Amino acid sequence: MSAYVVNTAHINALVRLALEGPTGVPIDPGHTWHTVWFDGGRLHYDRADELGQALLRENIRSVNYRYDERRKVPAYSYPGGRTLTVPEAIEAIAGYHYQACEHPGWERSEVCRFLFRLLSAVAARVPGVETAGTWSISSDAHPAIGVSA
Repeated sequence: MSAYVVNTAHINALVRLALEGPTGVPIDPGHTWHTVWFDGGRLHYDRADELGQALLRENIRSVNYRYDERRKVPAYSYPGGRTLTVPEAIEAIAGYHYQACEHPGWERSEVCRFLFRLLSAVAARVPGVETAGTWSISSDAHPAIGVSA
């Protein structure tokens, strides 16, 4: 699959996800649904444009590096976006990551760190995670299925 600049709707959905969480996650008005930090501070609605601009910039940086292009990063303003379910959110984060990770500075970028924190926050909302009992595994009493010694 080729690298490409994701649609603005994808950026908008990621920004909304960061601000409001996936469908069905309650939030306090005026506050984000998690404590994901972005660029040295907790993400709030007044930083939506900044986050969207950073997401767009990293994606374009990746495509420019991959294809030796010189695309300029257009201005971004958050108009709102689609609300994602937990599975859609996980896939949207993975899809964006795939398109933005081509340049050598990706792993050290604030956007990469932000996406990891956002994915962790979304993954915590997967049904059954809170009651799985695997935060600290202390026994190998149940070996992997299909593995022979």
